[in-house]
Amino acid sequence: MSQAAITEKQVEQFPDLSFKWLLDSVDNLRAFLQIVYPDIVNQIGFTKVQKLSESYITDILREQRTDVTFLTQFRGRRKFFTLCIHIEQQSKPDKTMSYRMSLYAHLIWDKQRQEWKEKNTKRTDRKFYTILPIVFYTGGVTWKKLRSLKEVINPQEPFGEFVPQYAPVFKSLKEIPDSDLIANDNPFGWAMRLLKKVKTSKEEFLLELEEAVSCISKVASDYQWRKLTQYLILLIRNRRGKTEAEELIPLVENLTRSERKEEVREMAVTAHQASMNKGKREGALQERREAILETIQTKFQTVPSLVSERVKTIKNMARLKRIFNQCLTANSLDEIKI
Repeated sequence: MSQAAITEKQVEQFPDLSFKWLLDSVDNLRAFLQIVYPDIVNQIGFTKVQKLSESYITDILREQRTDVTFLTQFRGRRKFFTLCIHIEQQSKPDKTMSYRMSLYAHLIWDKQRQEWKEKNTKRTDRKFYTILPIVFYTGGVTWKKLRSLKEVINPQEPFGEFVPQYAPVFKSLKEIPDSDLIANDNPFGWAMRLLKKVKTSKEEFLLELEEAVSCISKVASDYQWRKLTQYLILLIRNRRGKTEAEELIPLVENLTRSERKEEVREMAVTAHQASMNKGKREGALQERREAILETIQTKFQTVPSLVSERVKTIKNMARLKRIFNQCLTANSLDEIKI
């Protein structure tokens, strides 16, 4: 499969994981930081950036699917620090976000401490990473300020001095002026501006799309362009509906430089095929869920609401088949392991 191809996994997980894919590109990471925390960009050695693998992160942190963590160095210095970026895409602001981010930091430090023991690191070299926590909110509800950990705890006097002042860098896409997003023709910013306008009228979205594609095609590096163009195609398919997608995606190809048109065409074709496969798979899953619930109803004259809710959330076909086979032979609901 070529680098341009869009997979079923990308289509299925686009709402949750699209930002993590975008930030695989160091150019996109730099462009992202130019938007949310420009003061630090010139201090980071981007050639030294390492994306920490999920195996590094504990199970608690891994459950937060929209977090991405990088290890890098300050430019011209040997000292490492960690960028912990959380992309918040849920519809409602999370008032405890500063606590969650402080928890992530402590989990990373604890992992460091475990590694020191395993590697028998000299005590003089045992220095915890400096961690820069960033929360980027892309939802539509107004969220202008992130409460600090002290504000979440709301300590009673005279104990305020014992509560840590932990306040992550916070940016809400809705509150960032369009001009700031696309300053210096920031290609990542153009993609974010299009996301910001994704619920506008067809006419307005079309104009935004034309500008975004043109800028990204002109100024992005090859890898950054590929990542951003895949994002735009998936954004259109995911958020603008099937009818508009069939009209807008060819426009992306038309506005792209001639030497890249074939790649865009491949992205469009593979995204369409992946969407079709996803639809078929979801249809098969739904049929199997219904078969399970109907069998339970027939055999036991009732389907407990908790059982129904659990069955409806299962997305693994092998698991559904196992449950269905249990339903055929079970003498009681207790024998069905859901």
